[in-house]
Amino acid sequence: MYNIKNILVIIKKELRGYFDGPTAYVVIIAFLLLWEFLFFQSAFVIGEASLRPFFSFLPWIYLFLIPAITMGSISQEKSEGTIELLLTHPIRENELLIGKYKGILIFLVICLLITLPLPFSLDIFGDLDWGVVFGQYLASFLLGAAFISLGLFISGIFLSQISAFLVTAFAGFLFIIIGSPIVTASLPSFVGQILEQVSFLPHYESMARGVIDIRDLLYFVSAAFIFMGLGHLQFLKRKFGNRKARFAAYQLWLSVFIGIVVAINIFGSRVPGRVDLTENSIYTLSNATKDILADLDDKVEIRVYSSNDLPPQFQPISREVNDTLRDYKIYGQGNINVTEKNPSESLEISEEAMSYGIQEVQFNVVGNEELRVKRGYLGIAVVYGDNHESVPFVNSTADLEYQLTSFIKKLTTEDKGIVGFLSGHGEKSIFSDYSVFNEELEKQFVTRDITINEENPEIPEDLSALVVAGPTQGIDKDTRGAIKNYLNKGGSVMFLLDGVIVSPQTLIAEENENSFSDFVEEYGVKVASDLVYDVRSNETVTLGSGFFSYLLPYPFWPKVVPIAGDSQITSRIGNVTLLWPSSIEFDKEKMAQLGISDTMLFSTTKFGGSQKGAFDVNPEVRLSEENLSEKLVAVTLTREGIENETKPWRIIVVSDSDFLVDQFASASKANVAFGMEALSWLSQEQSLGSIRVKQLAERKLLFEDNTQKFLLKYGNLAFVVLLPIGFSAWRMMRRRGLRKLTYKTK
Repeated sequence: MYNIKNILVIIKKELRGYFDGPTAYVVIIAFLLLWEFLFFQSAFVIGEASLRPFFSFLPWIYLFLIPAITMGSISQEKSEGTIELLLTHPIRENELLIGKYKGILIFLVICLLITLPLPFSLDIFGDLDWGVVFGQYLASFLLGAAFISLGLFISGIFLSQISAFLVTAFAGFLFIIIGSPIVTASLPSFVGQILEQVSFLPHYESMARGVIDIRDLLYFVSAAFIFMGLGHLQFLKRKFGNRKARFAAYQLWLSVFIGIVVAINIFGSRVPGRVDLTENSIYTLSNATKDILADLDDKVEIRVYSSNDLPPQFQPISREVNDTLRDYKIYGQGNINVTEKNPSESLEISEEAMSYGIQEVQFNVVGNEELRVKRGYLGIAVVYGDNHESVPFVNSTADLEYQLTSFIKKLTTEDKGIVGFLSGHGEKSIFSDYSVFNEELEKQFVTRDITINEENPEIPEDLSALVVAGPTQGIDKDTRGAIKNYLNKGGSVMFLLDGVIVSPQTLIAEENENSFSDFVEEYGVKVASDLVYDVRSNETVTLGSGFFSYLLPYPFWPKVVPIAGDSQITSRIGNVTLLWPSSIEFDKEKMAQLGISDTMLFSTTKFGGSQKGAFDVNPEVRLSEENLSEKLVAVTLTREGIENETKPWRIIVVSDSDFLVDQFASASKANVAFGMEALSWLSQEQSLGSIRVKQLAERKLLFEDNTQKFLLKYGNLAFVVLLPIGFSAWRMMRRRGLRKLTYKTK
């Protein structure tokens, strides 16, 4: 049994030891100043509203902080002879150890809390995912808790504080890198996997994603208990000596305890259980996937071909694959069978994997100052009847759910909707210009070209949606009439219209006289003949070549943001990059007369502007920053049916057709997701686009001027310096005041 009062006394003693002298304040200021300085070195260059870079430095900074605050906890007491004095009081060894541990842990928590203004101030200029932020701070706390227990154990071994500092730093360094390829490359695969599980870093990084996994919690708690137990053993060794029966009994008990803890971690690693704190639940199966799995009426088999000797860097991916497939099996309600096979075990399994397009992959692993080559498998095949789809090698789980769900839907859906792309007037081709987008689209729809002529004077009524993608030639009267008739019969059309045409090779821009904007003007919407730019939220382009290349923000490729956050199309999509878009204008009076409702989808930020007349789209051009405002670039139109005249129809107008061309669709998954969501909304089908974009939550930092950057950076740096100094000054004056007090008798 523990005496809580004794533990509280030790905690207070430990905290007074820190805050009554200057050392703690120096350590706090140095630690926090270095940490935030490293973060701000790249924060504005990256421009992302995220603390991921900030917390990636923390394990390495802990290598100096935690040895500094633990080195004297036991060793100083031993070297000064005060440990015996402490233990002559009615305080047990374990109470002393727990009190010191909690005192140091509270000190660490204070250090972490001082950094809280950083996320709050970043959130002013961006949109932080607070679930991820909570996970990052929790991971930092748990990593520190395990590290402190290690430091206390080592402090109890040495009399010298310097020795305790150096050994703790070295031991911490080993626990961070022990699972890396540098260490495990020359070791047997099973040893490498064990070391990867023992290492601090994988568990810290897993939790810092915003996912609280029971296996990571179990690891950190277990590590803390083991090192605290070893620290207690040092006290008993000092008290009883090596030959005492009680000491031997405690050694045996501790060995059994460590064995039980290790066993729990081994078997616990197979037990799923996690909480996804991220804003869009990006590590949890989406509702679209759950609905598709629930609707299955036949067996689908998912076969995983995985080697046992994968390099350590692929172990977290393998673990995430297993977790994801376990969820598929649960929500499949008996219609999803998951089997795992190792092709390295037999030629038969290897040939089976090859029949699904899954081949052995070569890995380059660095270890012992040499480059080593390993080979292995980590592929997935989705099998339904005689058909199959496969992921040849899973090198990332970022879009794993999208791939698996799209495969299942593609294999099990018989009657797919049809999406037609108008052709014959200089439009983008679904099979050449949009081939990357088409590859994704065919997992949910059947795609085809639509040409209006004497043989085909009408648009097929069974078409789920029609796309008019960037016409550059005049569209004849018959085609216009066919589109209008298709709409009146309840059709849906997506207009991707370019008000201005820009040549990517020459950067020459000219007004598109055949943009087809006059057609949508009949419905109260106009695509203007201007170029929209955003001086704050935009894509970065590379200029020059070789050693003379450099990055430059390109305002004419704005990263537009959702306006209607609750829309089916935009609710799960972040920024979408458009290429030389134009502004969209409304004729509200005409829309009201026609009974048309609109929903604004995307616009620039409030730092948007437009260029008219003489276009200059050179990346180095200086754009006017006067009269900046949000510029609308994408909108939906709907109209209810009129009895005996028309049926309800849907229209989407986007003032750019280049955002889905292959070069940009392959680089921007958010663009593809927007296209998928838009066509799913038009065809009134459930979309897979929201699954694809789950990992994409790109959150930009937006500043009105450099003054805001200056205040953000130096305001946070000043805070972590001034707060400890201010507290130390207040505490010093308070202590001086207490010294002046005298005892008086009544």
